[in-house]
Amino acid sequence: MSVPPGKDRTVAPGARKLILQPLRRKVIQMGTLRAVLWVTGTAEVMAIALGWLLIRLMGYSAEAGRAIYMATSTIPLIVAPIVGGTIVLLLEDVEEARQALQEISTHDGLTSLFNRTYFMERLRREISYAERYLTPLSLLIFDADDFKRINDKYGHSVGDLVLESIAQTCTTLLREHDVLARYGGEEFVLLLPSTAAEGACQVAEKLRVALESMRIPVEGQADRISITVSIGVSSRKGLQDTADTLFARTDKALYRAKLAGKNRWTLL
Repeated sequence: MSVPPGKDRTVAPGARKLILQPLRRKVIQMGTLRAVLWVTGTAEVMAIALGWLLIRLMGYSAEAGRAIYMATSTIPLIVAPIVGGTIVLLLEDVEEARQALQEISTHDGLTSLFNRTYFMERLRREISYAERYLTPLSLLIFDADDFKRINDKYGHSVGDLVLESIAQTCTTLLREHDVLARYGGEEFVLLLPSTAAEGACQVAEKLRVALESMRIPVEGQADRISITVSIGVSSRKGLQDTADTLFARTDKALYRAKLAGKNRWTLL
C-alpha cells in the first residue's frame, strides 16, 4: 500500500481500515514519510533516517471506542532519501497480553481476589470519594484462626485449598461494588462503600457464620476441614480518618477479636 508524495498527513482508506481492525501480524508498506508520521510518529522517522529497527507498544482507537494495543516494529527498507522512503510497519495485537499483565499486577495468583497493592490504592480512592460526597465507608480485616495448624497437619497444598474456599464463599455473599482482597497469608480485607458501622457488623456476622459452616474435603482423607475466622470492623470517622488510620484501627479491632477468644468480630 502506498501514499503519493506531497499529500497531507492522511492515511489511505485501506490503511485506516487495517489499523482499526483487530490486527494479527498484518503488514503495511507505506510509500512516503508523511504516511508514517500519521500512523506512528516521530520515533519512526528516526528509525527510517538511521536505519534502526524500532519496537514499541502503542494504542490505537478502534470502532465503538475500543482501544487496541499493538506492538509496532518499524523496519526501514530504503534509508535514503528519507522523503519517499519505504518502510514495513508490523503491527501485532497485544491486547490479550496487556490484559493478562494487568490481571497479574492487580490480582492474587492463588485466590484470584484483588491483591494488597490494588486494595490499598482502592482504599485511598474510596476515602477521597467518601470525603467528597459525605458517604459512609467501612473496612473489615479478617483471617483464619489457627491456620498454621492446618498447614502443619495437612500440608501447604491443603492450606491453599482452604484459602481458595474462603475467597469463594465470601465472594458469593458480597455486593458487586464491595472490594475483597487477599492482604497476605491467611489475612483478607473487605472494603464496604456506602456502608455505616451497623451494616458492616451485619456483614461481618454473615461472613463469620458462612465460613464457620464450611466443610472442606481433603483428597485421600475421610475428614473434612472446618475453620473459624476473627474479624476486625471499623468505619470512617470524619475528615481526620485517612486510609492509614482507618486500616490501623480495623487491624487493632482484629487483634482484640483474637484476644477475646477468636471466631468473632469486634468493632472499633
